[in-house]
Amino acid sequence: PNVTLLNPASGFASTFSNVQLNFTARDNFASSLSCNLSINKTVNNSQILTVPNASLFMYNASGFNDGVFGWNATCYDGANNTNSSLTRTFSVSEAPSISLLFPINYTRDRVQNRNFTFTPLDNSGNISNCTLVLNNAINVTNSTIRNRLENNLTVTNLEHNQYNWTVNCTDPRGNTGTNLTSFILFVDLLGPSITLNLPTEGQSFNTDDITFNF
Repeated sequence: PNVTLLNPASGFASTFSNVQLNFTARDNFASSLSCNLSINKTVNNSQILTVPNASLFMYNASGFNDGVFGWNATCYDGANNTNSSLTRTFSVSEAPSISLLFPINYTRDRVQNRNFTFTPLDNSGNISNCTLVLNNAINVTNSTIRNRLENNLTVTNLEHNQYNWTVNCTDPRGNTGTNLTSFILFVDLLGPSITLNLPTEGQSFNTDDITFNF
C-alpha cells in the first residue's frame, strides 16, 4: 500500500498537548488496511488501526509534553505487503492553565492579609513560577509552585478598594499562561455613611410624636 501523511504539515507548531494526525493509505485490492501510527519511532496506537482504502483517516494523539516529535504511519494489506510513509515533525508548546479558587468571585469582607489560592496545570508536570496580578499590576511572584495542586500567593495590608485578581504561570520552557477571567474582591474597611435629615439640630416640638428621618 501507499501511505501518505496529510496533516499537519511538517514543522507544525501546536499550542496544545493534543494533536490530530491525518493520513491516507491506498491499495490496489484491499478495501481496508491495517495500520500503526508511530511517534518518535514508537507505535502510539494501542490497537491496530483499520483504515478504509483511499480514505482520510484521522488519529487523535494526546498527552504530549513540550518538545519536537516525529511521526509516520505504517500499513499492510491482506497479503502482508507493508509500506511506511515519510516522517514529518511537529512541535508542542503549551502554556499552563490556571484555575482561580479563593477568595471566590465577588467576595466582600474586611480581611487585609489575604491568601490568593489557585491550581496551575501544565503538560510538562512542572511550573517555574506564578505571579499574582492585582488590578492589572504584578503584585507577588512565587517560584515554589506545585503542578496540579492548590497554591497560595499571599498579600498583606490590602487597602480599602475593589480588586480584580488573576494569576499567570510560566513553565520550564518559558510558556506563560494567564486565567483571563479575573475574580473580583472587595476589601471594605469603611462603615456606612449616615446623614441625619430630620429633625434638624436644635429643632423644638410641641408634640410627643416625632418622626426621625436619616
